[in-house]
Amino acid sequence: DHGVSVGDVLDWQMKLAFGRGATSAEKTDFTTASASCTAGADCSGVGMQNAVCVGLLGSAEMISY
Repeated sequence: DHGVSVGDVLDWQMKLAFGRGATSAEKTDFTTASASCTAGADCSGVGMQNAVCVGLLGSAEMISY
């Protein structure tokens, strides 16, 4: 994971997808969700990056594009 937090990944990917950084509340929500990552899921840094990307690009806001 190279010391990159889920909040950092969320912020970066939101800037790319939505043209804005993540709010504090959004970072908190994603960090809380990542802390509940369970066995059988890819809880690695790369796995979390992928989960954030899929979550953002599969969101209702992106589907309307």
